[in-house]
Amino acid sequence: MIGAIHHISYTVSDLDRSIPFYRDVLGFKFIHDVERSDLPSYDQILGHRDVKVRIAAFALPGTDATLELMQFRNPPPKMRDQDFVYVATSHVAYAVDDLDAEYLRIEQAGGRFISAPAEIHRQGKYIGKAVFLFDPDGILIEPMQLA
Repeated sequence: MIGAIHHISYTVSDLDRSIPFYRDVLGFKFIHDVERSDLPSYDQILGHRDVKVRIAAFALPGTDATLELMQFRNPPPKMRDQDFVYVATSHVAYAVDDLDAEYLRIEQAGGRFISAPAEIHRQGKYIGKAVFLFDPDGILIEPMQLA
């Protein structure tokens, strides 16, 4: 049986660029930045030989889960387009208290958004506001203010 979420992970191209974005712009609590190599278990579960990866972890507010950002040294990472129309594109929605204020704060810090915040209505009922932004690698993030 599936239990609680342990961590969410994204592959990024440059942790030196991603760590400040997630820590300073989004406000996630930084836990650690480690190098992993010479671990047969990583080779096995990732299906590659001689995996070398740098991993940064952040606490996810309101949960026991973490956000893990992985920068592969070996094998070299491959870039792909990020857009909702691509199969396997994913995002995580994070609850915020004041979406308009967060939008302005993140935009002033250089954040890139698809659009301005939009009110979400389902079956004629207002459920909140949401917006999508991109991290430095184009990973989609959805800040959301629930009604």
